[in-house]
Amino acid sequence: MEKSEPTARFVLNHMLEEGGVRTNYLDGTRVYEFATGSDVLSESQGLLMRYAVVVEDQILFEQAHEYVQDNLLLDDTLISYRYSEEYRLFPMNAIVDDFRIIRALLEAAQVFEEESYKSRALEYAEKIYDVCVVDGNLRDFYDAKAKAVSGTLRMCYVDFKTLSALSAYDDRWVPILEKGLALVKSSYLGDTFPLFASSYSYETASYSTEDIDTVQALLVALHLAEMGECPTETIHFVKRQVESGTLWGAYSVGGAPASDVQSAAIYALAAMLGTELGDWELREAAIVKMRKFRIEEVEHPLYGAYANPETKEAFSFDNLCAMLTEEYEDV
Repeated sequence: MEKSEPTARFVLNHMLEEGGVRTNYLDGTRVYEFATGSDVLSESQGLLMRYAVVVEDQILFEQAHEYVQDNLLLDDTLISYRYSEEYRLFPMNAIVDDFRIIRALLEAAQVFEEESYKSRALEYAEKIYDVCVVDGNLRDFYDAKAKAVSGTLRMCYVDFKTLSALSAYDDRWVPILEKGLALVKSSYLGDTFPLFASSYSYETASYSTEDIDTVQALLVALHLAEMGECPTETIHFVKRQVESGTLWGAYSVGGAPASDVQSAAIYALAAMLGTELGDWELREAAIVKMRKFRIEEVEHPLYGAYANPETKEAFSFDNLCAMLTEEYEDV
């Protein structure tokens, strides 16, 4: 816990409760539609588990995974995307978060030399295959209450590196990986605006035309880069926007900024992309931009957090992505 130490200290001391990461440092007003306050997301747990592996903290890893097993399971192996004290478990998963937890377990099995982690990862993967693969195609989520699977696939949900790792244990994942890669590569919007459509509808056999969420687009770029498949123009676009400090939170499919919001997580993901590509200029430039969102005043009660110093809002995704980015130099 060196480079990310101030942030990690804040998160572990102020946002970690019995192994679960709060979605927001502040409690806020609870609503069913959006996670906040003490709500815990499977997204956060997967990021914390991956961070724990990178810094080789098995105790922290166990705490984070035990929270998943004790609080986020809809059955023995289907992971709910969210737990809320008021609304309890939400009856659906999200495969991008499931894959992140699976990857963390597979990485932990090697780093900590613990075979049971791999076994659990494969159990989670088996459940995803059973409920979120239809006709050989991945779907976003399974709704356990409605007993129905989504009709779409978000491009950022296809984690090729994890699918590749699973393929080594179960060759049923090989065609899933191949089909997913083909779908994502075909979502490329073109060299003029070199990001990716948000999602694909199996019903209409078409890609969405909704605005592009930059976090999701960067996840797509990172997943492709891990396979050596990220388009050169995408890399150039990200570098230009990072260098100019204009990597906005959303864009239209035509490339116009659709938001004037930026975040630590956006620049953290750009830094991860630089790391994966071995582009240290991109990595360092993105980290410089990312750290502008960190509270550096030692006297501030949220010192080290990626947070709004006035409102004291601090979101788990920003902080965990920053922690992982700073420690993880070999994605």
